[in-house]
Amino acid sequence: MTTDFDDELVKTMRLIATNRFQLWAALLVGAIFTTACGSDEGMGTTVLDPGAPASIALSAPTDTFTSQGDIRTVTAVVRNASGSTIASPSLQWTTSAPNIASVVADAGSATVTAMGDGTATITATSGQIHSSISVVVRRKLVSVSVTAPFSTLVVGNSMQLIVKPLDARLRGMDGPSITFSSSDTSNVVVSPIGVVTSIFSFISAPATITATATHNGITASGAILISPTAPAIFDHEALMLSYGQPAVPTFGAGVAYFSVVGNIINYRVSWSMMSGKATAVHLHGAAANVAEVAGTLVDFVAPVATTNFGSVAGSFTAADIRAQGSQPAISLDSLVKLLNTGNAYVDVHTAIFPGGEIRGQTINTPH
Repeated sequence: MTTDFDDELVKTMRLIATNRFQLWAALLVGAIFTTACGSDEGMGTTVLDPGAPASIALSAPTDTFTSQGDIRTVTAVVRNASGSTIASPSLQWTTSAPNIASVVADAGSATVTAMGDGTATITATSGQIHSSISVVVRRKLVSVSVTAPFSTLVVGNSMQLIVKPLDARLRGMDGPSITFSSSDTSNVVVSPIGVVTSIFSFISAPATITATATHNGITASGAILISPTAPAIFDHEALMLSYGQPAVPTFGAGVAYFSVVGNIINYRVSWSMMSGKATAVHLHGAAANVAEVAGTLVDFVAPVATTNFGSVAGSFTAADIRAQGSQPAISLDSLVKLLNTGNAYVDVHTAIFPGGEIRGQTINTPH
């Protein structure tokens, strides 16, 4: 039989048990909260952004750029710390040498365009992560373009050729070395820098001027025809050859033109294939059957040739005509008569042949 005392004892024990459970629960919750949040004086826990880029892999072009304007695509694969690919990464693209290879961003890839020979570094950056590759532009020489201001050139005149080595896209190249040659140096000569000079016109066949370029072991050539031509207006001319001089075993040749304008005589003289550079050019008074050197009537402008070809041009008046021995200088009209009748000749002197290496009588051939 249960007494009232027993009932009170059960109630008291139940209350104690309930209070103990609530206390334990409160202590447990407090411990969990302290572990999760820490305190102002404790170490916090850093949580990484799982979507942040951790690496960038770039696909490099498999071949060398061979022409200006060639295009390659470089693709970037961006991954996070767990190795997963980031679908739409934010990327900035740069090039170390825009004059060699330009770069234009296109989302996760970039378009690289060849601009000039050399090596450029292409870099993709996303946040603090970046990756780079090198691209090589080595343009291939394919052909050579040769042009000139004129296709015909008056004897004694010069002009600069325009030469452009070209790659596969016909873009000009600056790197190749260039050499020049003429198929007929008795008619047209060309200097090492591509200056063409017309030398001869009695045999007025065109000469082929060839420009040869070499780049990275590849050689290509281009050519142009240049025809020598006489001045538009002249009254007298002279063909100068080496066989007209005794004991001159060379193959030099030249031509001279004269035009009479009032009291002035204009002249133009050119020569090629001499034994060396010309030292003087003269007009002499003598018939064709006079083998020895006759007296000089007029000294032409001193030649400035530095090789075995050259030309001079100028004018003279009666005051420039030399006296012959004790005789006074002839008049300009008398000199013109000598030019008309072939009793005057032009010669070109060299160091090896100071008496004149080439010589030619004047003839009257007005144009």
